[in-house]
Amino acid sequence: MIQGSMSARDRLLGFIREVGQLELKFRCTPSMFAKWTGKLEALDARLTEWQRCLSPLEMPVDTGVDDPVSFPAQAGDPDPLQVHPLTFPNAAYSTAAAVNYAHFICTRMRARTRYLENGTKIPPSNANPMALYICRIAAGLSPNSCAVTEAFGHGMMPAVVGAYWWTTDPQLRRWIINWLQGYDKNDQREGIWNVRQARKLMMFLDGEILQRRTRAEHWNVIAARVKEQEESFPTGQNDILEAELEMSSEDEDQGEGNLEFRVVVHSQSESGWATNYYTIV
Repeated sequence: MIQGSMSARDRLLGFIREVGQLELKFRCTPSMFAKWTGKLEALDARLTEWQRCLSPLEMPVDTGVDDPVSFPAQAGDPDPLQVHPLTFPNAAYSTAAAVNYAHFICTRMRARTRYLENGTKIPPSNANPMALYICRIAAGLSPNSCAVTEAFGHGMMPAVVGAYWWTTDPQLRRWIINWLQGYDKNDQREGIWNVRQARKLMMFLDGEILQRRTRAEHWNVIAARVKEQEESFPTGQNDILEAELEMSSEDEDQGEGNLEFRVVVHSQSESGWATNYYTIV
């Protein structure tokens, strides 16, 4: 069992899978608030123990700056924000250690998020500073070095995308978009991830959420991912949950980098549950 592994990295991968499944169940059945909260609190405690047992050599080191962010000295700089990095100079494999710790932060944030029956998502009170913390880890790495390392098959990209959804700071969001564009344009992959597709899906969902918000529409995304060729999906609430839980337990490649791809989005609104397909170019 991966949770019984002696490797901290392997155990964290088990936590990532577990929080993904609990998160999906919570979103689908927020009426069972007490049950899912209890399970997430238990997972949070195990994450705290994981951090306590982590070797000091695998921990981030601050670069000593007074402010973790600054603004460029020259007007017209493409990056509106300069994020000062956290580094891992003592780790045997610094990129792997950085990716590992960023995923720990992201997983703990997910374990501390709650969902209400009216579709409200309640993030942790420190969501903005923790999103910045993840970005500071990413700032010490080049995207291509992450792609080469492919740390435990996940890489840095999912943690950085998580930071995008946690933060409410538009400047940090723009920094994240610019960082994700640093992956090699000829081979935008990182382990199991198709970075170009993930970035396009992220921007599509962000735009869709904004449009619906301006129309005062409530729209809660339950699950969204790239649709495989000839793949069919159930539309019932229980069937959706079962199907997506099965997918979340697999390390599935999201396909080659075709310019056009389809996504499936399971959502909930005032009208009830919906499964929609979109083509993204």
